Parts: sequence; C-alpha cells; structure tokens
Amino acid sequence: MRNASLTVPDLRNATHGQKIVISREKGWHTPYEFVVRVGACSNVTALQEQDRMKRVIENSGIPERYRDCRFSSFITANCSQCVRDAKLMAEDCAAQGLSLVIMGDPGTGKTHLSIAMAHEYISRGKSAVFISVIALLDSIKAGFEDRTLKIESAVKEADFVVIDDLGAQRDNTWVTERLFELIDYRYREKKPMAITSNAMNMNQFADLAGKRGAMIASRMSDKSYGDYIIMKNCADFRQNVLIA
Repeated sequence: MRNASLTVPDLRNATHGQKIVISREKGWHTPYEFVVRVGACSNVTALQEQDRMKRVIENSGIPERYRDCRFSSFITANCSQCVRDAKLMAEDCAAQGLSLVIMGDPGTGKTHLSIAMAHEYISRGKSAVFISVIALLDSIKAGFEDRTLKIESAVKEADFVVIDDLGAQRDNTWVTERLFELIDYRYREKKPMAITSNAMNMNQFADLAGKRGAMIASRMSDKSYGDYIIMKNCADFRQNVLIA
C-alpha cells in the first residue's frame, strides 16, 4: 500500500491571526490524505463576528437608546409575575422562530423585550429590522415615498421584524393598509415578527390596528405562527428608575 501523502501549503506568507488546521480527508490516490490548511484563529473569527453584528445592528433601524436591549439586561427581580411571564414567552418565541404580540401599558418593557428578540436573531447570523409605526407615519406624511418603499422592502425581506407601537396609526387608513400588507406578507411566508401595542386585550388590539385590525389580530393569534401576551398591572419601569 502506498504511503498517505501529506499536502503542506506554503506558510511563508501566512499572516498574523491565522492558525493551521489539519484534516483527514479522502484522497485521490490513497484512501485518506492528511491535508493542512491555514484558517483564521478563534480571536480573528470572534472579531469578524462582532463586526458583522455591529453592521447588522446599525442597519436594523434599532434606535440608539435600545441598542443594548438584551434578555440578559431585562431584570425581573422584584417584578410582578406578568413581567417574568412576558420575558419567558419572548425568549421561547425567539428560540422557536415564532411571532409574538406584546400588549400592555406604556413603560412595562414591551419594546425592550421585542428588541431583545431581534438581538437573538442577529446573534444567530440572521437579519432583523425595527420599524416604529410613528416613524413610518411621519415618513408617509412628509411624502418620502422612496424611503417608505425601502422600509417596506426591508420589513418584507428581514429574517425578523419588530413593529413598535401598533395603534399610533389609527388616524391614517392608508398607513393601516400598508401595515396590513406587510404583516400579511410575513404571515404567509412564515417569517416571524414581534408587535408591541398599548392595547389591553385582543379586541382592543384589533380596534387600534384599524380597518384591517380583525384580520391582523386573527393572523397574530394563529398558534402555528405565534402567540400574544398582555402585561397587566405591571409597574412603569421608567417611573421606578426616576424614583430610585
């Protein structure tokens, strides 16, 4: 039997931050060959991943105030059960690739949890987009059609989307129609999203969502697509911070 060959690359020009990787592979002339390659070391790979995540976050539209919103920074100690339940449900939906509607009073952490879900996708190499209904409404009112179309395209194509403060558009039927089209598209394509709203039940959510609200609520209540949670009787964490 012929001796297994050893293929050694020229390492004279290898740069800093690389490592040698030896693998046992099936050869052309022998049962197996030991192949030596030069690859990026773990430190370089980690830096490249950090750069990738930074670029994705910068392009996601997540506001600066919420850039650091993670599940790890959503502290539930001394919080009511509804807050703990909301965090667990958001973590579960993010892990399973399901959608989630988070309803409740202002200041209960709805936006934090929805963006934490987005960061989970980003950490897994996926894309995520944050869209504020108010910002979309302002864009349309200002006549920025090109900008609006770009936003809508990004919302359709992203792996995960956060639609924040649904209900702020109730005075604009056209915006409601556009939102329904985006939500319906993601529902049909089984692309997950998180929606936040100040509604306190699904009927109110449907009312705040406008003319197509019942259809939106029906899609978001589909257990094969996602779930919803209502954060009732939860303290306003912003006021707690001010009091502290």
